[in-house]
Amino acid sequence: MGYFLGGGFRCYTHLKTLEYLLDNDPDLAAVAGDIYNLNNNFELKYSMAYQQSVEYWIGHYDETFDISSNGVSSLAYRFMGYLDKKFGEYNSWIETYNKLAFAKAKAEGLHIPDELSTEQLNDITVQAIQKTYGKRVFNNFYSWMKKNEYGRFDVGNYWNSANDLSKAAEYTIYPYFTQFNNYTKIGHLDITEYNNLTVNIAPAEFYLREYKGEDTSNLILHVSEGTTVELYDYDLNLIDTADTTEIPLKGVAAVKLVGSGKTEFSITGYNIYKSW
Repeated sequence: MGYFLGGGFRCYTHLKTLEYLLDNDPDLAAVAGDIYNLNNNFELKYSMAYQQSVEYWIGHYDETFDISSNGVSSLAYRFMGYLDKKFGEYNSWIETYNKLAFAKAKAEGLHIPDELSTEQLNDITVQAIQKTYGKRVFNNFYSWMKKNEYGRFDVGNYWNSANDLSKAAEYTIYPYFTQFNNYTKIGHLDITEYNNLTVNIAPAEFYLREYKGEDTSNLILHVSEGTTVELYDYDLNLIDTADTTEIPLKGVAAVKLVGSGKTEFSITGYNIYKSW
């Protein structure tokens, strides 16, 4: 369905899912992601975006990386929000797009729409949106977006904020590995907000030991000063309560951050590499 529709629909549905989970299942929401992180990934240079029409950006995909690191998806992300707000839904175009795309492919003697050229798919994208929501649907988008730049899609002061797990009761931590670096911590940010949060660390230890071949006998949990941590074994029996900033994790399957507050939460003691 092309870069614009596919990327926008996927990202905006992610946003709506996170918003729903925050209200209905905070534990799952904590695992599913963070809205500010999502918005940060799709940050948009608004002033540059406004210099060209939406139809232009749809047809010039390569240039859209000048307005966002995620290209046209960042614009489409907001466009889906516009459709949802203005028309009460953002998926009726799917049926229209499929009909147009398959009809075009058949007329060209092709088996599936994916065999159409990028230019043809871009034209179908514009046609599908206009057939579904009206010829002027693109005309009103920018005026709407200007009013919502710093609302629902706001990045905020993301990198200086905290992973918000204050509504979550339990969280499972996993190591993060790429070719460039690895770490084991909560979320993307260095600080986590908590309220009597239990963190399962056994899966992280198992992964490091069994899949990465790491010696996990010297794992250390790092927390901020003033944080009280309860340590539990694999049978969930309380082993000890610690109030130091570096806590040995040998034999520990889970920890509980007691009370409420903000803290660092990272695990070291294995082969950690960084490219910067």
